[in-house]
Amino acid sequence: MNGSLDERIKEKVNFINSISDLIPGVIVIHRLPEFVLEYMSETGLKLLGTNWEDIAGLSNEEYVRRFFNKHDADNYVPRLRDLLARNNDETISFFQQVRTSPTTEWDWYMSMIKILMRDDNNRPLLSITIAMKIDPKDKFTAKAARLLKENEFLRTHYHEFAKLTNREKEILRHLALGHSTAQIAKQIHLSSATVETHRKNIKRKIDIRSTYSLSLYARAFDLI
Repeated sequence: MNGSLDERIKEKVNFINSISDLIPGVIVIHRLPEFVLEYMSETGLKLLGTNWEDIAGLSNEEYVRRFFNKHDADNYVPRLRDLLARNNDETISFFQQVRTSPTTEWDWYMSMIKILMRDDNNRPLLSITIAMKIDPKDKFTAKAARLLKENEFLRTHYHEFAKLTNREKEILRHLALGHSTAQIAKQIHLSSATVETHRKNIKRKIDIRSTYSLSLYARAFDLI
């Protein structure tokens, strides 16, 4: 990379640093396309309980593993890659969980990211992210945690769910709603014996062991 581009990067980072105290959130700059950490505002360093010398010495893999929840990262990282591929000036937003150490609880953040700077060939060079911590007392926090859990359940059980026929999925929905065999039979115009056979097939295919796991399937796959 030539010296003039290095100087432009430095100037851009210094400018962001000069206004970081005015921004209501954590500012993070990454070097693209590998998303290598280039800068973090003092607010972010304090929240993570670290300093720049420590965090700058981490590899990208170590940085992510140390502070971020891989499960929700699997959801937003592909969107970040798509952003780079489109290479426009749009901003995308996402939710992520962050913690200061393996023994602390996860905190929820809402983050917004866009391309901050491009190189001489108009390729994305730097991105800027503003992350705002969500109040743990906010009702959204519990809702987001539940949605994340459902999404993880969907990913890990998709192949099992795919084994069900459309009729079995219909019956699974009724079961999740608490309907009895007789009620289901009446509503979908089948005999109770046929519904019971479908119930057994559903249990065999997706190994439902409790009402709770039944409701997890129904919510994760939008049956209810």
